[in-house]
Amino acid sequence: MKSNIINNNICPLVIQDFGNVWAVWFKRSGSFLLMEEPAFFVLQLFTGRNETAVIKETCRKKYSSPEAETDTFVDETIQFIIQLNRTKNGNQVSKKKEAKHEPVPEDFSFRSYYKFGKTVIRVDYQDEWLQHLVHPPFTHLETEEQPVSKHHIRCYRSGNLFVVSCNHKITEAFNFNAVEYYKGAILQLIYSIIYKKPFAGWMCMLHASGVYSDNNAIIFSAAAGSGKSTVSAILKANGLGYISDDFIAAAPDGHVYPFPASMSVKEGAFSVLSKYYPELGGKVPEKASTGKMARYLPVHNFPEKQCNGICVAGFIFVSYQAGAGFSITEVSKKEALQLLLKETWVNPNPAFVEAFFKWVEKTPFYRMTYSDNDIMSSAIKNMLNKQN
Repeated sequence: MKSNIINNNICPLVIQDFGNVWAVWFKRSGSFLLMEEPAFFVLQLFTGRNETAVIKETCRKKYSSPEAETDTFVDETIQFIIQLNRTKNGNQVSKKKEAKHEPVPEDFSFRSYYKFGKTVIRVDYQDEWLQHLVHPPFTHLETEEQPVSKHHIRCYRSGNLFVVSCNHKITEAFNFNAVEYYKGAILQLIYSIIYKKPFAGWMCMLHASGVYSDNNAIIFSAAAGSGKSTVSAILKANGLGYISDDFIAAAPDGHVYPFPASMSVKEGAFSVLSKYYPELGGKVPEKASTGKMARYLPVHNFPEKQCNGICVAGFIFVSYQAGAGFSITEVSKKEALQLLLKETWVNPNPAFVEAFFKWVEKTPFYRMTYSDNDIMSSAIKNMLNKQN
């Protein structure tokens, strides 16, 4: 399928043709839109700098539609395009430029050193709340030594912003009501340091869990509490390699990388997973940054040798339903994008957006409903075995 990047004063965007639907990304707002005919035809004419009257006349001839109905549709579609082409004022927009004018606090109440293989990262937290936002999943990597570290992260508040910096240079900043974006930026920074990649060099960040065998991965995505973390934990207990239970970085080639944060086991999954991980009984529940209670189970999945990433053999949208047994069906790219974009941050660079669309095009997507853990585990392992 063909994709292209269009840059003009009307509407800088990236378009990917998925056959019966077009995925469109608007650079100024960072918004994604899925379009079908005749709306996409209007977009083509509009970005081709045609006058509105010409667009209406062309659509009437092409679709043999009534004048009033066509004119209303064209007007509404163009207004929607113009709206998406405006700069977004939402909380997810980076406030990095604004943060450069804010003071850096002198005092940081907490300091930790984390050891990822041979890489040591020092993290200073301004207060207990910020420490609790990041620290719990990395407790098992904390070292009491205080070695000289080439990587010094600071997490703090300044003005009305959350700020994260590395080696005294601001990496990212967000409004106070964009906590998840801020936390994601910190995890992305850690990912970048341990895999020696530029912070802005990732294609996307997936709110997902994942497992792998050899060099093929299966990624699981779902709304919070729908079972994606539990699925990965069960599969890990059944011998598959573990990528992450909540947050996965993908490079421009579509490869994903293991993230050495602890497995977070919520109270609802404790009874199921304690059968696979008896040591969970000795873990004290803690309040996670989401406000829910969780037990943290250390995982040791950081590669000892250089890692060039793992290919994604399949992407599965998970739903646990009591008594459902097991079913898995492939979903269309349209449905996949509708679900995926709700749980994914895509690098707002046209080249990376185009790479993301290409990755979606070549990756098979599925919807899985299950209640039987053994059948589910066997099916996923068979899926991976066919790829190896």
